[in-house]
Parts: sequence; C-alpha cells; structure tokens
Amino acid sequence: MTAPRQSIPATTSAEYTADVDPMDMLADPPAALARLRAQSPVVYVPAMRSWWVTGHAEVLDALSRPGEFGSRMLDHITYLSGRNVLVDDGEHHRRYRRAMAPTLKPAAIGRHTARIIAPVVAEAIAALRDRGAADLVADFWEPVAVRCFAGLLGANDLGEATLRRWYHSLALGAANFMHDEGTAEQARATSEEIDATLLPRMRELEEHPDNGLVAHLLAMAAGATLEERAADILPTIKILIGAGEQEPGHAGSSVLAGILTAPDVRSRLLNDPDDGLGDAIEEGLRWCPPVQAISRYTAVDTTLGGVSIAADQWVNLSLQGANHDPAVFGADAAHFRPDRDLTGRFAPLAFGGGLHMCAGASFGRAVIRAGLLGLLRELPDLALDPARPWSFTGFGFRAPGALWSTWRVV
Repeated sequence: MTAPRQSIPATTSAEYTADVDPMDMLADPPAALARLRAQSPVVYVPAMRSWWVTGHAEVLDALSRPGEFGSRMLDHITYLSGRNVLVDDGEHHRRYRRAMAPTLKPAAIGRHTARIIAPVVAEAIAALRDRGAADLVADFWEPVAVRCFAGLLGANDLGEATLRRWYHSLALGAANFMHDEGTAEQARATSEEIDATLLPRMRELEEHPDNGLVAHLLAMAAGATLEERAADILPTIKILIGAGEQEPGHAGSSVLAGILTAPDVRSRLLNDPDDGLGDAIEEGLRWCPPVQAISRYTAVDTTLGGVSIAADQWVNLSLQGANHDPAVFGADAAHFRPDRDLTGRFAPLAFGGGLHMCAGASFGRAVIRAGLLGLLRELPDLALDPARPWSFTGFGFRAPGALWSTWRVV
C-alpha cells in the first residue's frame, strides 16, 4: 500500500504553514493546538509532515467527506501489516463492522454489563476498599478496562499483565508520529507475539465457534485457509486491543479527574451518583478525548475551511482541538463543566465520527459508567490526594498519568 508523499506541499502559503516545534506539541498539546487554531483551523506543520485541523466545524466537515478525506495505512503504524477496520474504506470496512456488530451494538451492552463489566468492577472495588488510598489509573481504571475487554474477546486466560503490555506497546507504535525506529520495532515484535498467540485460538474457534468477538470476525474473514483468514482479521483485532483497553480506562480516568477537581460536581455525585453522571461523562469525554487525533489522507485535490490541500497529503483531524474550539464551546472550553450544552451542533467528538465512528463507543461508555458508579458509591469521601498532584500526559493518546486518591475506610 503506497503511503502519501511526505514533501511539503509546494502551493501552501505562509498563512497556512505553522512553524511549530514538535517537542512543544508533545509537551503541551492543548496549548500547541490552540496556537495552531489561532493561526488557522487548517494549517500545514512541516516539522510533522502533515496538515492539522483544529476547528470543530472543519473536523466535522472532513469526517463527512470520506471520498475526499479517506483512510489509509499510516506509514508509522507498520506493525499492523494489513488492512483493518480503522484505516480501510469500502466493502472491506463494511464487512469488519458487520462482523463486530453482534458483540458491540448498543443492544448487546446490557448483556455485557451484567456478564462482564459489573463483576469486574465489583472485584476491583473490593480489592481497593480497605486500602484508603491508591493510584486509580494504575490500580483501577487500567485493570478494569483490560479485564472487561478480555472478557469481550474471550481471552481471560491470557492474563492482565500480558494484555496491558500488548496495549502499551501497540499504543506507542500507533502514536509514533516522530517515526522512531526503536518504538516501531517494539510494536512490530508485539504484533508478531499477538499473531503467534491468537492463531492457535482461532484454530480452536473454527472447530468450536462461540458467540465472542473473535469468532464473529473469523466467520466473516476472507481467505481460503485459516492462515489467510487470520491474516485478514488480526490487524483489526490489534486495533481493538488498543481501543478496547485504552478508551474506557483512560477516558474513565479523565472523567474522574474532572469530577474530583470540581468541588460542586464532586459533592453532588458523592451524595447521589445518578444525579447528572451522564452529563459528567460526556463533558469529560469532550474535555479530554482519549484518542487525540484521527489521521486521514486527501484522495483528491480539495479544500477544507477555505484552505486548498493537494491530493495525497496526511491530514490529522484533532479531536482535542475540535473539542476545545471556543467558537463552539465558549471561552472556557479548556475547563470541565458538566452543565455545558453538548447537544446538536455542540456535540463533542470523543469517539470520532462518520464512517469510522468507534464501533466500541457504547461498550466504552458502559465501562466508564459502571466504574464511576462503583467508585462513587463504594469509596466514601473519595477525593484527590493533594500531596500527589496529577496532570495529563500523552500526545496521540492522552489521560492522567496517575490519579492518586484517598477515601474513608469503613
């Protein structure tokens, strides 16, 4: 698959070219994205060899035109080595989505909550209750997300440590915008390990299919042999490993951080977790979307936000930038405020949009909701530990690096 060219577009004017140090982007993404948006909602960043779109209207516009802003294998995600649901269009994409629908459709979430999510959350809360303090990223949200996804995948026996290691390696590879070869090699090695681990399981599933996610994908896979069918779906399974473990866990961490840093919101939800929790979740997803940007390429010469973009250019649609656009969300867009109007044209972009809207969005929201209800109901006087301040970390994927919290042991 041919990657889009990496040269600076010859027709890009200085007005739409941003002289940005990538290290500044990595150090403080929201501030850097705000500076890009102030110059233009659509700009070319030579140091990153790509266009960046930071305006809410412009991101929505690009997502609505998949024929012009298409999906294609990103040259830095070499570990995928094949077509997959995230970066494929047309019939292949529709086939993958149909295969995932029985497991991930909203109608199935109630079953997953009772069978998988609720027991995982209850076990995690029980392990924390008598401790009185913990890092709720490492000790709650990440393990809860991993165990829930393992149950969905039918891979509980792989172990939490293995699945978390797979996720962290693949996530670094997916966010390798700086094209670091060491990072790419680590992700490729993990990718090969996943292939070697899951192929025997697929052989068993062909003989004894269950009602799980892998079995549904395998049933619709293309290929005459098991090896060919496995090669068809393994890249998509690797995408799901990253999204299924990262989005609920890291998004849940961000929502909890917002709740615990807003005194009125914290007080209200500790008193009654059902009083506005849904609004807090949606605002948290807007405030810090777990996936910060979606990469597309221009299939043809086109325009976006009044800016001309040549064919075969990488275009990064910044969900973080769009969700903090003051033209839509106001001058306080950088702040967590659950009473914010997020309806209609003010809808945030937390799980992408268009043809490639995250297939697991409903499952992710269910994990986040169940996790928050468990924490708020079962850990009295839950609060951030002032002696261990928290901060957001990450560029391609962003969440609190740690969330040290305390509660009253009863």
